[in-house]
Amino acid sequence: MGKIIQHTGEASADTLEIRIYKGADGSINLYEDEGENYNYEKGEFSVISFEYNEQDQTLTIADRKGQYPGYLKERIFNIVVVNENCGTGLAKGQSVNSVNYVGEKIEIRL
Repeated sequence: MGKIIQHTGEASADTLEIRIYKGADGSINLYEDEGENYNYEKGEFSVISFEYNEQDQTLTIADRKGQYPGYLKERIFNIVVVNENCGTGLAKGQSVNSVNYVGEKIEIRL
């Protein structure tokens, strides 16, 4: 989750809340591009993969793949473990960990 934006021309969210739903393995990709042209068709985009391993209780944020003009080289991911009291709805959740991501793989034990 990130701040509300009205259009792709607004600044990208440099801080995102990553919500973990325990109970099973899970994965998701964060895809980004310039948002205002077709340069993604020429390979100008980035993807950051997130993978949660239930058995190890570990979140892995993979190396960033790709780039595009103006992409965020650094950002903050606030990790929230969802339960009945936290991380539900639109309200900001209580972070169990906050990581400064610079495009390189990070493993977080939850």
